[in-house]
Amino acid sequence: MIDSYRLLLFKYLYEKLNLKEFENNIEKNNINYIINEKLMCGEEKICYHYAKYFYLLNDININELNQEELKYLSDLNKEANIDNKISKFLETTYKKVLFSNQDSLEKYYGPINETYHVKGNYIVLGLKFEEYGFVSRVIKKRKEIENINLIIDNIIKKIEDNKNYNVKVIKYNELFEKLKNN
Repeated sequence: MIDSYRLLLFKYLYEKLNLKEFENNIEKNNINYIINEKLMCGEEKICYHYAKYFYLLNDININELNQEELKYLSDLNKEANIDNKISKFLETTYKKVLFSNQDSLEKYYGPINETYHVKGNYIVLGLKFEEYGFVSRVIKKRKEIENINLIIDNIIKKIEDNKNYNVKVIKYNELFEKLKNN
């Protein structure tokens, strides 16, 4: 049921944060996404079939749901479209499911450094993209890498400036993927 909740919440956020528009902008700028299903962690794999670049990183604690909410979740199809009833369910439950465990409010989503550190009640999204060209084997020049980072940083700023949700986006590139799997 955790995977169901994760996917439903991600789909809900994908719509509410207008992530499709940001993904289209990334693609329009010829920034590739990184895909290797064998190496994906659980969160990525769950969200991959719905989005190319983004996925939800937060821990999901469905133990915070009451019996009625658990029953409702168990009856849902995680592939369902997000209708008004599902939206209402997610709106009323996501804070307790994501932020109930005070230990998870300060977490590293990667190596222990500021890039991957999140402190507070944030919805944490991963943004995975090809920065240097190692995946496509077309190594990018410095100017192109700077341009890619400018585009990605601008997109992240727009997402994080959302007034309705407290969102933090963490960038992951192909170097991180290589480190993660060694």
